[in-house]
Amino acid sequence: MLLLECQLTGAGSDYCENKSLPVELSLFIATAENGFVILKWKTESEIENLGFNIYRSLVDTSGYIKINKSLIAGAITTSNSN
Repeated sequence: MLLLECQLTGAGSDYCENKSLPVELSLFIATAENGFVILKWKTESEIENLGFNIYRSLVDTSGYIKINKSLIAGAITTSNSN
């Protein structure tokens, strides 16, 4: 899906900026199993996506920490479901 943000000034300096996200998710599920959280997701398209990192926070007001040791591979660029 293409998402453009345009500024139309009418003075000849109109422009549009591509605000599309590089990954389009069609499914995201988080379930608790035996004290762990299992994440499952499906993408419909990916644009120049090398991969995913997973972050968590113990408290709403604290920062996030990355919990995966290495990048979870993406599909680079595809319009196929993954």
